[in-house]
This record gives sequence, structure tokens and C-alpha cells, in this order.
Amino acid sequence: MFCPIPKAGRIPSQVTGLSLSKAVFSRLPALRATWTISQSDEPISKYILQYRINGTAAWAQHIVSGSPPYTSTIVPRLAAGTEYDVRVGAESAVGVGNWSAVQTERTYMSEF
Repeated sequence: MFCPIPKAGRIPSQVTGLSLSKAVFSRLPALRATWTISQSDEPISKYILQYRINGTAAWAQHIVSGSPPYTSTIVPRLAAGTEYDVRVGAESAVGVGNWSAVQTERTYMSEF
């Protein structure tokens, strides 16, 4: 019988300090997200940003990686004048930590 050996270390702590602001990317509405670095015994390999139109169930995903992983990103090509929910989780070799608190922001009303 195969029993996997648990990975050493801990999953990253919950991402905190998530803030959103309106942005424009390639002449279309976008959101800029920034957050605080998570703590972990293992190095953070990436952050996973999820977003959805406010009031819907399905989350879309945006991967944020780099060396070290960046703590801000632009979520591009969103619908104009639409409220979006956004959350972020940190991932290490051990797993993904708890999601940040959900923040909501409306994109610019008109396309540029």
C-alpha cells in the first residue's frame, strides 16, 4: 500500500492587504491589484489571483509569478463599468494558502 510522505514546511499564510484600483490596459478597462507578501517556510513560487463579475459564481484565474514573485498585477481586458470581485492566494511547493479577503472594484465606464 502506497502512503505519500507529507511535504515539509507549511503552506503560505493568508494574503493580506489586497487593494484594487481602476486601470487601463491596451485601451480597455482593467484593474490593478496589489497585496502584501505572504509568509511561508517554503519560498512562494507564485500568487494566484482570481476574479469574477460581482454576483456570479465562477472565478477566472490570473497567475502572477516572477523571481521573487511580484505582489502587484494588472487584470486586463475587463468589461467596462462592471464590478469585479478579486481575491489572491500564495502558492509554495507545499500548497496554496488561504485566499485573501475579497475586494470589489468597478472598472471605468467607457472603453478608451
